[in-house]
Amino acid sequence: TSASSQTKTFGFWSERSIEAPLGRALRQARNGLVPEFNLLVSAHVYVGITILLLVLWRLVLRLRHGAPPPPQTEPAKLQHAAKLAHWTLYAIMIALPISGLTAWYGGIELAAEVHEAMKPVLIGLLALHIAAVLWHQFWLKDRLMSRMSLRQKP
Repeated sequence: TSASSQTKTFGFWSERSIEAPLGRALRQARNGLVPEFNLLVSAHVYVGITILLLVLWRLVLRLRHGAPPPPQTEPAKLQHAAKLAHWTLYAIMIALPISGLTAWYGGIELAAEVHEAMKPVLIGLLALHIAAVLWHQFWLKDRLMSRMSLRQKP
């Protein structure tokens, strides 16, 4: 399919899913009205708050207990890239819900724009993260996935 038809298809689903109701609710709030209830909008807000709390908890655990060491065979450049990607992922997963909450409860338009701009960054980082995990698991076969398990094997 062409790029424009893909955009139209995404726009169709996006319009009927979360973006249109969120936009309407923000406009209503800006105009001093109480936004109409929408389950998707409420879920979006509360899932964002939950993600923020879980990421903060995970960060506390990581700072308190450290991270597992990288695979012994991993080159220093890849270790540095992994560290940078992980800390960037933490930063985005904290900044995204904070900007959303600031836009939603504070009515700050710039926060809404920042929130929207971070969405493709998060998606890109998640795709990179998943690709790296799959590369480690199936190409390098360095047991990276077992490092993430609570039941680590010797």
